[in-house]
Amino acid sequence: MEPEKKFIAKIILLGDASVGKTSLLNKYIKNEFSLNYKTTIGADFLTKTLTRENSIVNLQIWDTAGSEKFHSIGTGFYRGCEACVLVFDLTNPDSFKNVEEWRKIFIKYANPAEEDKFPFALFCNKNDMANDIKVTEEEIKVYCLGHNNMPYFYVSAKEGDGIDDGFNKVCDIVYKRMLEKEDVILPDIKPIRIQPIPEQKKGCPC
Repeated sequence: MEPEKKFIAKIILLGDASVGKTSLLNKYIKNEFSLNYKTTIGADFLTKTLTRENSIVNLQIWDTAGSEKFHSIGTGFYRGCEACVLVFDLTNPDSFKNVEEWRKIFIKYANPAEEDKFPFALFCNKNDMANDIKVTEEEIKVYCLGHNNMPYFYVSAKEGDGIDDGFNKVCDIVYKRMLEKEDVILPDIKPIRIQPIPEQKKGCPC
């Protein structure tokens, strides 16, 4: 049976450099993990096709630069997003503290119609490094409860834990929201891809 509807949902990953955004995306889409990913310059995306009921949802997941100097380089890429995934490193408390700054940056440049209802999710990466975790679940819960009960997921780009659950939940939320829109069936237009400039990343992106 042919699907009744086809959706294209743009999702963006935001967070500090080296928290593992590229690693998470490659693990989810390609089931690949490497210690030698290059720093993302600007923005790039990969796609994943999921089914919901009798519909197809094409996720276009955008990986963005986490360095401060690139905060505004991809402002055009914030527009048209259906969800935003905030990523931090459980072993790096500063990356958790900066999550709120990234959320504000998204709000500023994406300018969603209903800021208080826009779907965010929090990915707590490097959950495999249990002995080095420095951010408590209580801290995470307090932050998420204070931001519209934001869903959060413990994930590991290295082991793959929690990634499918996280993106499936995001897809569920996006699918429901898009069904509620009048213009839910979008044309199959591929966005312009900016080729990133290779730059070796220091440290483990796992």
